[in-house]
Amino acid sequence: MRRGLPTFRDADQPPPCGTDACARPVDGAGRALVRCRPPRDTVSGVNSSVHIELPAEAIWAAISDVHCMGEWSPETTSCAWRGAARGPAVGARFRGHNRLRWVRWFTDCAVVACEPGREFAFDVHFGPVPDARWRYRLEPDDDGTGCTVTEDCQDRRPAVLAKLSNVVMGIPDRAEHNRAGIQMTLAQLKDRLEARHGRRASGGLG
Repeated sequence: MRRGLPTFRDADQPPPCGTDACARPVDGAGRALVRCRPPRDTVSGVNSSVHIELPAEAIWAAISDVHCMGEWSPETTSCAWRGAARGPAVGARFRGHNRLRWVRWFTDCAVVACEPGREFAFDVHFGPVPDARWRYRLEPDDDGTGCTVTEDCQDRRPAVLAKLSNVVMGIPDRAEHNRAGIQMTLAQLKDRLEARHGRRASGGLG
């Protein structure tokens, strides 16, 4: 049976775990149904959350390995560390290569938050111009077997450049565009990591 994309819930609500009221529902075969938090517009931009049936440390290791970013991002095709950087650390720099329809470009990024099992964030620049800050926050379940991952994007482009780039790239609504991208990223992250660690095959969502 073909699985659909996760459904999203309000990012301000508590994680869907830990209480009877938030217990995950099951389908007719007894399998737990995915429940994810939806995105919302905030002062910082757009964010969304998803629950993944893996320990926070394993999820963080995948998120902070920038070489893997192209596996779940709908726009980023590849990333590589730059300079002396060989792994995630505050101040480490990497370059991301991106594609949206016929437009290809690269951005330079710098890690600004790096706490294993808890947080990973980086600033993005297009040349000398600030573009965005992307942040992943991880909230482990009480029993440590699962984790809620929140992805946030803060648009930092100057207003004039933002309008120009949106026209060039055919994006009438940047918030809506980022919203869809975050949803797809989190859905892909969940699917790939749980499949890689055998959670679905072993019934780990039950």
